[in-house]
Amino acid sequence: MRKRTTQNIVCLILAASAGLFTGGCKSNSKARGSHIGPPTSTFGTLPFPVAGALSNPQTTGCFPKSEGWDKYVVIPNYFVGPGYTTPTANCYLNPDNYTKVIVSTCNTTNGAQLETGIQIQYEYGPQDKVCATNTASCAENPRLTIDQRTMESRKRYRATIFFKSATAAGVPTIAVDWRYQQ
Repeated sequence: MRKRTTQNIVCLILAASAGLFTGGCKSNSKARGSHIGPPTSTFGTLPFPVAGALSNPQTTGCFPKSEGWDKYVVIPNYFVGPGYTTPTANCYLNPDNYTKVIVSTCNTTNGAQLETGIQIQYEYGPQDKVCATNTASCAENPRLTIDQRTMESRKRYRATIFFKSATAAGVPTIAVDWRYQQ
């Protein structure tokens, strides 16, 4: 009982620090509504409250604070490449062994003013990242972003959504869509 309680507390703390209560934490309780976990398919939409975003400390990189990229949220689970089997906690499973992940803020609920950037990074390689911003093909708002990354076999990747808070007025929650694809 103590181990399960400790796990649940750690998961809630991690989820709260990410600004949402979704992620790879699962409760063993049979109580209704007690399961907190990732989508069970190979795609989904994740909500991130703007108020829960973290301050960007970066002075260099894809989205430096000096260029207005002052806030960010980290998608709490890993995207996994083909053949990834263990550990699966905190991962969006990839049972069909897709080779690409696509992460997008191109969603009508994000409004017409929000400006976003997305970084998808290999978990053990801070320089092994793919960044994108201002996707012209996003009909909802060309300042929103669609980023895609080819994933290597048996590796995990983390996505971070950067945004300019000055463009987030009237947007209480940023919707982030994701999917695996061949």
